[in-house]
Amino acid sequence: MQNEVTEIVGPNLFTVGEDDTPVVGVDAAAQDIQDGDFVQVTGTVRQVLETDIETGWGVDFDDDETSYLVERELDLGVVAEDVQVIEE
Repeated sequence: MQNEVTEIVGPNLFTVGEDDTPVVGVDAAAQDIQDGDFVQVTGTVRQVLETDIETGWGVDFDDDETSYLVERELDLGVVAEDVQVIEE
């Protein structure tokens, strides 16, 4: 999937596209991903359940990320395997 980053929620969670689709599992700060970047995301599309992702993928969410995921836990998101910033 290719789309624009709409919000950096925390170190392990950002959103993309008009629907603010959550992308989890990639350290956005370490990869220097910023709001407005155009990214290529490879991963698994699934329901965003904070406890499943923390347990199954070993992601440790901060308080902002946990709150965001609890609010949207029935929504689909992407558990990212790879994220690359690309040129539009």
